[in-house]
Amino acid sequence: MKFYEIKMVRIKAVFIFSFLIIVISYIVFFFIPSSLVIFSFSGETFFKGQVWRLITYPFAHVNLMHLIENIIALSITALLAYELELKGKQFIIVFSLSGIIIALAEAFLFPTLLIAGLSVGIYALLGSLSIKRSNFISRSVLMPLVGLSVFLKYLFSMFDKELLSSSLFHFSGFITGMGIFYLLIKLKKKKRILQEM
Repeated sequence: MKFYEIKMVRIKAVFIFSFLIIVISYIVFFFIPSSLVIFSFSGETFFKGQVWRLITYPFAHVNLMHLIENIIALSITALLAYELELKGKQFIIVFSLSGIIIALAEAFLFPTLLIAGLSVGIYALLGSLSIKRSNFISRSVLMPLVGLSVFLKYLFSMFDKELLSSSLFHFSGFITGMGIFYLLIKLKKKKRILQEM
């Protein structure tokens, strides 16, 4: 019975956070006129003092198809996170922190480039899942499987200048997600060692 209760907490954390992201994205797209102009991120707007864009840009979408694609991708990623037993806290930290890190890097490297949508966070979650230990799929299979698909998307987009910038952000999100998750694992191990001393 105790295991069942723990599992329900994990289900709530992963799925409730995903559901909230989807609802906020839906509200922003359909009920806030010019949401892309107000909430999207660029280095120029950030350096003008519009710091809130660091947090709001994932909820802004270019068009309806962009919103639908992101909602479907996030839903699939949430299911995968559940199956691979990613903890809710890890899910939230990886999604949120990766978006901030990538946006800050973009602000300095490509200050005029506009970014919007959930995809950086989604790819970061995929990056974290690729190095997550699982009872179902070994890391030696999961990492190449997920990583290769992301890398190939980036590689093929090199022939299309419009796709190249978005693929670069997706690939960066994937790598950032791996890094954040790796640090979370190391911090957890360190905390456990200190508690045992």
